[in-house]
Amino acid sequence: MPDLGFAPYVIPLVLALPILGAIFVMCTPKAETALHRGLGLTFTLVTFLVSLLILRWYNPKEADFQLVYDVEWIPVLGAHFKTGVDGISVFLVLLTTLLMPLTLLCTGKAIERNVREFIASMLVLETGMLGAFVALDLFAFYVFWEVMLIPMYLLIGIWGGQRRLYASIKFVIYTMVGSLLMLVAIFYVYVQAGAVLGGYTTDLVAVLKVALPYQAQVWCFAAFALAFAIKVPLFPLHTWLPDA
Repeated sequence: MPDLGFAPYVIPLVLALPILGAIFVMCTPKAETALHRGLGLTFTLVTFLVSLLILRWYNPKEADFQLVYDVEWIPVLGAHFKTGVDGISVFLVLLTTLLMPLTLLCTGKAIERNVREFIASMLVLETGMLGAFVALDLFAFYVFWEVMLIPMYLLIGIWGGQRRLYASIKFVIYTMVGSLLMLVAIFYVYVQAGAVLGGYTTDLVAVLKVALPYQAQVWCFAAFALAFAIKVPLFPLHTWLPDA
């Protein structure tokens, strides 16, 4: 990793840019659709260009998480706002930042109403997806995971197919069930890690060092896998998608 003071801040910057873009878009007049599209494309392209620095500064010879940014967030819970990348997440970040401007370009003619809200929703969704890939804190990961629910609900409910309202409600119900199970698994890991480490923490790196009982590992895996399968979605939990 380069000896640059800016390096640890590149990931938070990548997370912040789409949110800033969403705020800018929502502050513009509703009728200025060309401006909305221009701002959305600009912010997504800038986000992609900044994300290239992550790849540029990532050292594949190092096994640990890199470009780590860590600040105390909620001291009483031991939660930190901690981000970083490894050899898998670095490419997921680049894939996301690359596809987002392409998505906005491809939807230029398909989306003709509520363009401002559509662009803002896509930008918020981008931050949620990126945050889920780079979060190194269980609580931060869960927050980013849930952030994705709001724009996805709007995208399905407003710009979906003929049965979009039914699909959006079904999506929320499915997702909330999966998210609740994930939250239970996170809380269990949080309690077990606190007992072993002598202090409660949601730091992913620290939690990964705690050996859970085999049955507990199975149930935690099932909870996370179900939440992921619903939102992806994977068969047979994909039934909300055709109606969307």
